[in-house]
Amino acid sequence: MTVDSAAPEAATRAVSWKALAGYSLSRVVPVTVIFAATPVLVGLIGTAQYGLYTTITALVLIAEPLGVGWLRQSALRGTGDPRQAMHLLPRWAIGSAVAGPAVLVAVLLVLLGGALGAGDDPAVLVTATALCCATGFFIVRTTRAQRDLLVGRVVASEWIRAIAGLVASVAVHATLLEGASGALAGMAIGNVAGALAVGRGTPAASRDRAGPAANALLRAYWSYGWPMSLWLAASSGLLYVDRLLLSVFLGPETAGRYGAVADLVVRGYLFIATPVAMVVHPLVMAAWNRGRPDQAVRTLVAYQRILGLLMVAATAVMVAAVPWLVPIVVGVPAPSTATLVFLGLGSAIWQYSLLTQKRLEMAGRSRTVLSLMGGSALVTTAVDVALIPAVGPLGAAVGLAAGAAVYQAGCLRLGRAAVGDYRGGAVNSSVS
Repeated sequence: MTVDSAAPEAATRAVSWKALAGYSLSRVVPVTVIFAATPVLVGLIGTAQYGLYTTITALVLIAEPLGVGWLRQSALRGTGDPRQAMHLLPRWAIGSAVAGPAVLVAVLLVLLGGALGAGDDPAVLVTATALCCATGFFIVRTTRAQRDLLVGRVVASEWIRAIAGLVASVAVHATLLEGASGALAGMAIGNVAGALAVGRGTPAASRDRAGPAANALLRAYWSYGWPMSLWLAASSGLLYVDRLLLSVFLGPETAGRYGAVADLVVRGYLFIATPVAMVVHPLVMAAWNRGRPDQAVRTLVAYQRILGLLMVAATAVMVAAVPWLVPIVVGVPAPSTATLVFLGLGSAIWQYSLLTQKRLEMAGRSRTVLSLMGGSALVTTAVDVALIPAVGPLGAAVGLAAGAAVYQAGCLRLGRAAVGDYRGGAVNSSVS
């Protein structure tokens, strides 16, 4: 949706339902496959091994932003500027970004393998490292395609990644490796397949990867990107640290039962919220950058209302349907109603907070966003540590809800002030 700066106020409040539908449809195939993967893997490798698998994938999701997050965010920020192209970076920098998270995950597994239920199985260590490298490779390839505006390739690669990962997991389990290592190997294969499908992007006009220019570009990438890397890692921690702590305190069996349900819930809310975020981000930033902060805020509020209604509806449906659906579809006992309520509330508040955060983004307060996220992730971890030994999975769900609520409250309060200060006046009290 494009709104002309001279359009009447009513037009600035319009919502592009066509764009929302289009983005939603583009996510149907990969999300459907991801949903299918949970019951398939639980049935294939068992609850305890799924607990190990979901704990390791949580470690990968937390570690990856530290390696490639800064690279991805800086590359996308420089879209359209050939002087900031990724192919101008030193090769060692990209290689280190991909390999670094794999080293971190390998070290953590060596140190914590016994507590997580991995023992001294070398296959788990090898396949976890392979998954981390393959995920980094996939992110680098898709980032180049996004930067080159090759949207069709990005969507196709996501589809191939999801489908190939599930098929490969079943095939590897049947022929080579059993348990969590087979699932990890299959998902690594899926990431490589998706990365190869996206291609290398637009052919580079220059291959100069050394010298002062390359080093200067690397410094610019890092200067902008390191806060984003930390934010992405902290946000992944807020969502997934509960699997790690459940494994440590209560064992992989409990982590597997909770993780199977939590994976479905978190991904379900993500599927609902992602199209809204994809539509609203360029709209509000374009209005802000044109010197129309009022229009940017009104557009943001319009989409926040849509997302808020969707989150409320999703939480009601989830609490009503999951207790009888999970034993049938996933094959694990449904958690308590209280656990489901907090899990749903935490997921809903988290997704909503990512729109509330846009005010801070518009005002350029990236370090404020990082500080809030770090504090919220610490709240989640502290609540998990305090409650999981006492009340089990309910403590994990409460931790997610607490961290998400802290982040939402902080973004709301500081975001209003940041936008008001930047505009030279207070934000209207009706803005929510």
